[in-house]
Amino acid sequence: MSSPNDTSDSKQDIISLIGSDKVKHSILREDAMLSSTLKSIASGNFADSKDSIELPSMSGPVIEKVIEYMNFKGKLLREGREGDNTEVTAEKFENFNIPTELSLDVLLAADYLNI
Repeated sequence: MSSPNDTSDSKQDIISLIGSDKVKHSILREDAMLSSTLKSIASGNFADSKDSIELPSMSGPVIEKVIEYMNFKGKLLREGREGDNTEVTAEKFENFNIPTELSLDVLLAADYLNI
């Protein structure tokens, strides 16, 4: 049986990133904190809501790719495999496909988010 606190704890483990399309994209807080920019925004006094961060200069598809990358990177870190066996890591990363039309926007987003 779960306690009422379990629900609030699980909410705190998720952050919503809101792009220019106003759609909420969810990411684990732990993975979002891989971005020093998101970490600063989420912990800053000026943030109205620590559970959602607006990124009006980014479209939904770009945010989805950023989240996909941060989830991938977070998983590698949790597995403790980031520096180990680069062939296996490279093989897993080959499945990370960025459509050509999003490449520049994803690059700019990654630079802004410092990931």
